[in-house]
Amino acid sequence: MTEVEPAGEAVIDDLKKPEDSEEKMLNEKHRLGRPQRGEPTTRWGAFKSYVKSRFICCIFVVFFILNLPIAVQTFQMFNCHSVSKSYSVLFLAPSQECYGPEHMTFVLAVALPCLILWVVGAPTVCFLLLRRNRTDKDYYKCRIRYSFLFRGYRKKYYYWEFVTLIRKMLIAIIAAFFANDGRVQAFLAIAALVTWMIVHRAVYPYIYPWLNKVELREFGDILSGHISSDYCFILS
Repeated sequence: MTEVEPAGEAVIDDLKKPEDSEEKMLNEKHRLGRPQRGEPTTRWGAFKSYVKSRFICCIFVVFFILNLPIAVQTFQMFNCHSVSKSYSVLFLAPSQECYGPEHMTFVLAVALPCLILWVVGAPTVCFLLLRRNRTDKDYYKCRIRYSFLFRGYRKKYYYWEFVTLIRKMLIAIIAAFFANDGRVQAFLAIAALVTWMIVHRAVYPYIYPWLNKVELREFGDILSGHISSDYCFILS
């Protein structure tokens, strides 16, 4: 008589099993203990390479933490509220005329450079660095410097962290530029969430299937919260 495997253990094994063998290959190469390409052979060289790689990794982490808050503040600098047909003020500073002399000076000196260099330029540079090193993701230096960006994603979706960043930027733009009209803002936010749910369901970027399901359910929870709040807003 054959033994039947308990259902609970089968579910746990299915959650732990990756969608493909990419994660297994990475762990196997790490366990071998053999010097990989780019890995220093002397202690001093290893120390310098480790410090440099950790410093670069810290720069990337700080960038991803600060990028969205700074982007939101940058978008707010262009958010104007119309008082009359010929006069508008800043949404966050009603005493300041939109695109007046003071506002234009601030836009040209702060907002525009921040938009070009930080909101658009910095993510582009980060993406190009990751793209240039995408064929060396299994090696020593690239593992330390960039692994937090691509680890956990399927190989062909190594760039998905930047797709997530674009999604957050889109929500920030909707929140900043459509703050005057709650209904339009809600409609655009719901449309963006539905679009990203469809895209995520089509690609399933994570190696582990349960991570894909968790993020999909997260989108569903956020979407249901938006629809419920908008319904209450319309009734009121």
